[in-house]
Amino acid sequence: MDGELYPVVGLPIDAILNHIMEMYEYKNIYVKIDVEGFELNVLNGMINALKRNIINELFVEMGASRTLGETDKNSGHEQIYIIMESFNYRPLYLRDASGVYDQHFILH
Repeated sequence: MDGELYPVVGLPIDAILNHIMEMYEYKNIYVKIDVEGFELNVLNGMINALKRNIINELFVEMGASRTLGETDKNSGHEQIYIIMESFNYRPLYLRDASGVYDQHFILH
């Protein structure tokens, strides 16, 4: 395995969600994004799903912090907030047992 290359197929989330919607007729879709700095790339690959409001909840791990002030729109993730708010998602802040905040968006 060391040094071997394997082909990887990348699909936009829009394509995956379209397939899920056609095959299973889901009404409530929850998406979790944990891509270590590539959040905007993922959001750009799901613009059609966001436009159609087929995602009810979206959890985006964007470099969690220990203080709520660090996770707001001034934290360097402003573009993500702009995109999500433009599609009527409102941000929520979740705090885990260790006191770390993360971002969660809910369609409203």
